[in-house]
Amino acid sequence: MKTLVLASHQAQVGRSTLAAILVHHLARSGERVLAIDLDCPATLGQVLRRSDRVAIAALADDALTVDKLPCLPQPAGKPIVLIDGAWRWVGIERAPRRCNEFICNLQDMLQVVDLRFDVCVIDTPFVPDARLLAALASADLVLVPTRPHVDAWRVVIKSFRHEQSGIFQIHATRNPELRLMGLLPTMVEAQGERQVDEVAKLAARSPELFIDMSACATWREENRSNIYNTIAHLPYSRQLAQTLVNARMPWEVASVDACTTWHRIRPCFEAITERIAIAQLQP
Repeated sequence: MKTLVLASHQAQVGRSTLAAILVHHLARSGERVLAIDLDCPATLGQVLRRSDRVAIAALADDALTVDKLPCLPQPAGKPIVLIDGAWRWVGIERAPRRCNEFICNLQDMLQVVDLRFDVCVIDTPFVPDARLLAALASADLVLVPTRPHVDAWRVVIKSFRHEQSGIFQIHATRNPELRLMGLLPTMVEAQGERQVDEVAKLAARSPELFIDMSACATWREENRSNIYNTIAHLPYSRQLAQTLVNARMPWEVASVDACTTWHRIRPCFEAITERIAIAQLQP
């Protein structure tokens, strides 16, 4: 099992929306998915709870914060299992002993269920607290949603060096297996020339920090010369939000708007899925 954490020190960048669609996309591709919601207001958990593909893991409120490691059930017939702990562990860093147990138990639990799932997706808060620290300490890959402009990119790069929950710090002190999958510009206005230019500048300046989707089968060949279109990004879409509110995925809705939305965002999710598949092949 490979564990992917969605982490960003920016608020309202679409982490939970991205996580919800990715979880369903992975399950649709045949993966057994464990989803963990550590964010508030528990948007990922709310979206997944509406789906008949998701089984809710019954954990006690003190799960992962006591000495005894909880048993994670595997309900039959469901490709996705959700651990919805967003409200249970808020402020856990104010209790150092519980915080340490939480970090260690999360790591241990993921090791115990390693063979029962193919991918674990963890949604985290933008606040650099113990929940984010525990997630990064347990992860193989980290995907960083970011707003599509240079100032936001600078904030993200600075956050990599955060003294407690920065990616560099976690890699050096707690989790040498942690790897950056890439930065993901989100809510990019397709017709907004300024945003397109900003994304192009980011990709040109540090291409190694972004996810190249030029190899994806659904990526449009005619855009090969445009560096903005070669990197994975999540276009802005009102239709997408409404689809999730109705507990549907964009590929499930038989409307022109939904089909158009999925056509626009599909290369991004396929590029992420391919990166996870590559990681699964690595020891």
